[in-house]
Amino acid sequence: MLKRAFLLIILIVSLTAVVQAQEPKPQIIEIGQQVSGNLADISATNRYQFTAQEGDFLVITMNAVVVGDMDSTVTVESSPESGLYLYLYDDDSGGNYNSLLAMIVPQDGTYIVTAGTYSSGGGDYVLTVNRGTTMPLTFDTPVDVTFDVEHTSFYFIFTGKAGDVVNLSGNSAGEIDTRLEINDANGNQVGYDDDSGENFDPLITGAVLPADGDYLVTLLPYTVPASGTVSILLTPSQTKSLDEGPQVFVLGDKRYEDVASFEGVAGEQVRLSLTLQSGDVISPYLTLSQGTDSFATLNANNVQNLVFDVVVPADGQVIVRIENYVNATMELTLERSQ
Repeated sequence: MLKRAFLLIILIVSLTAVVQAQEPKPQIIEIGQQVSGNLADISATNRYQFTAQEGDFLVITMNAVVVGDMDSTVTVESSPESGLYLYLYDDDSGGNYNSLLAMIVPQDGTYIVTAGTYSSGGGDYVLTVNRGTTMPLTFDTPVDVTFDVEHTSFYFIFTGKAGDVVNLSGNSAGEIDTRLEINDANGNQVGYDDDSGENFDPLITGAVLPADGDYLVTLLPYTVPASGTVSILLTPSQTKSLDEGPQVFVLGDKRYEDVASFEGVAGEQVRLSLTLQSGDVISPYLTLSQGTDSFATLNANNVQNLVFDVVVPADGQVIVRIENYVNATMELTLERSQ
């Protein structure tokens, strides 16, 4: 019996070693290089690795050789030995089901790119890792950019401090349909919008910056190719303060998220009450966070009132983010335990 168990252990170890030996190492791709590849189906992936330095701004694209032939996906991850957790993902930002992912490299090291497909069909593709160009954004100073055949995406950098609240708009007067995204240096999304502004222009309001540092703004057209001029404007803002009393939110299918804040004390219990003011029902998703860490979430469907009791983990500002895609007006109130 012991002999059989020993042989079984040897067999398992041997099979594991064979599987690990058969796993291909990532193909090296240099910055500025273009490589061709093929994916047979949705289960297939190809891995690549590149080396970059902190502060590099890179744009990774994955385009089908035959337009519309495959729905590509791209992920970028930090290498296991880096001690850094980084996971970035994109599906369709390049237009025509192609992938486009922009990043500010957070630290020197090696990064892993995985090329995949979202749908069942595979196909031939071209993958590139290129240095990109950014433009500076400063508060209250508009920057105009023009989309054409050669200019299909624009990137901006601004510097902020933890707790800053910003608004960001892209005004084309209806000339072109675009979307805006704000990401921090680690690739975490801070704000996103497609159609909340006038004429379906993008408008991000009340984006709360989680840390000191640089932030990446991405402006992309809804369809490619696209043409038209967009004026980007970054302005300072403030969150609605629950310390000053109940706050009213008007959210729905056009503008679906907003934020409020209050000053928290470590260990205190607070009650948040969300009450429907007008409309039939609400389906809210609430997230509470301090800095870069969220500590409580609540999701409800088709309700008129919602009560949420939480314990604040640390001293400092608490951000309450509300998402709701059903057109309604609601009031949020804060009660502190005595």
